Amino acid sequence: MLVESADLAAAVGHAAASLRAEAAAYPAGVRLWMGFMAALFATGVIFAWWRIEARLVLVTMLATAALLVVARLLWPDMPRALAGAIIHILLWPPLLGHLAVRRRGIAASMGPGRVFGTAFGLWAGLVASVLALSLVLDLRAAAAWFGA
Repeated sequence: MLVESADLAAAVGHAAASLRAEAAAYPAGVRLWMGFMAALFATGVIFAWWRIEARLVLVTMLATAALLVVARLLWPDMPRALAGAIIHILLWPPLLGHLAVRRRGIAASMGPGRVFGTAFGLWAGLVASVLALSLVLDLRAAAAWFGA
């Protein structure tokens, strides 16, 4: 059965609003962390024209947001935190692995007189650190949810 585009748009809008409302009820520290991550990943747009790593961070950020909406459409009763943890556990390790593999190339772009390369290297290192920490927190949350 085909879904009318207006119905789909309304369902997506409702799912996104539901996710925003659920996130608004999180403790202030969690909302601050989520905002920091979103801002950090979004600043990849500064480097995206020149660096594949920045483009991958942006694509992963957008895919994470889209998959949250899809998860809400498919499983409306699943808590946002669980859906987010599962999506992060699936999407973020390949990105973190790519940043780790590219660390020598990233480091080579840094140094005196290389303001752009140094800024990018610091940004990429901070992104990798945030991804790693978030993955640990997501694994703990998913394990607690599934009773492991």
